[in-house]
Amino acid sequence: MPVDTESDKWNSASAKNSTKANILDFLKSNPDQAFTPEEISLEVIDSDFELDIPEENLPIEEMLGVVITRTQYTVYTEAFIKTHLSSLVYEGEIEVRVIPTQVEEKEVDAVHYTIQD
Repeated sequence: MPVDTESDKWNSASAKNSTKANILDFLKSNPDQAFTPEEISLEVIDSDFELDIPEENLPIEEMLGVVITRTQYTVYTEAFIKTHLSSLVYEGEIEVRVIPTQVEEKEVDAVHYTIQD
């Protein structure tokens, strides 16, 4: 249902920044550090890119539904954050570098983002 923007309900509601603005604020508050998309996601929307598989014993149909739902959420979250990061790079607000990083005793190239100087 629409809300009248002249109403007390609208005027007393708290304003929220966009996720993109929150990413920018987070990177600005840490100008001497670069972060992976997952680290940024954890800070900005309190969500990582890990798939949580339920440990309880569920019927196979229910388990499949839970895994599919959680997989979709994980993929959505990663795409959501990376889309905002790509947009901020394109706009010249942040910069990106690929940095060799240790992950589980293996060196991999990981993308890191920081605020543009």
